[in-house]
Amino acid sequence: MLPLLAILLAWPSTATAQEGRLKGWGANESYQLGGVVTNAKYKPVTVPGLTDTDIRSIDAGASHSLALLPNGTVESWGLNTSGQLGIGTLTNQDQASSVTGLRGVAAIC
Repeated sequence: MLPLLAILLAWPSTATAQEGRLKGWGANESYQLGGVVTNAKYKPVTVPGLTDTDIRSIDAGASHSLALLPNGTVESWGLNTSGQLGIGTLTNQDQASSVTGLRGVAAIC
């Protein structure tokens, strides 16, 4: 579980908040913050579908985000036009989706 107020320095930016929800802000044109609204977020908004207790670590690319869960699986969301989410499709995702075929993952970076 991430410590409260840990911040991932990436674009988009994400952090865990004291109420135990993953927060994000910044560019969202590819759903990398989650949710169906793709315009930029100038204040932290809750990333849908994951709570702090669901997350061991987080990471983000320019247009997608990843979360490692305590059970060693990985969730991904955002741009997926080249299959970068690893979910078996080329469809962008506005909600966390399980990366296929991964078990026992120790870290994401």
